[in-house]
Amino acid sequence: MEILHMIFIAPFLDMAALPDLFFQGLWDGFVGGTLYALLALGFVLIFKASGVFNFSQPILMVLAALALVSFYEMGINPWISVALVLVMMYVLAFGVERLILRNLVNQDGNILFMSTIGLTFVIIGSAQWIFGGVPSSMIHAELGLSLIHISEPTRRTPISYAVFCLK
Repeated sequence: MEILHMIFIAPFLDMAALPDLFFQGLWDGFVGGTLYALLALGFVLIFKASGVFNFSQPILMVLAALALVSFYEMGINPWISVALVLVMMYVLAFGVERLILRNLVNQDGNILFMSTIGLTFVIIGSAQWIFGGVPSSMIHAELGLSLIHISEPTRRTPISYAVFCLK
């Protein structure tokens, strides 16, 4: 019974005691939803343009972020790194479309599914080989972007349980 209280009631009591937690959760939900909307928009644009549902598209977003951080860590100016990543991703996307996806138009759904999933694994393996498996932090401050901190995390445990159980 205690675990149910911690999951379903304690987060709301925390929000009443600390209203900034509510706004932090609202902002986090907005940012997460925006990322999902951009991802969905990418799926729709690729599918409408080519007739292929490309399951490797999300990992291309991760690859762009890894390349941006890696270029910056090599000592390249952050804004030049952004330009290099845009060019790199354009060339990669053009190559994937010409070499792989164009041949898959009007194919059986199973072939499309397995081909794009296979492409995802190739991209993941290549990214780990090129960039390594070491976590890096994003370079938002170097690009002049700021993170919005509504509050410092307090009493994270009940909220973490709630988020874990709701996902």
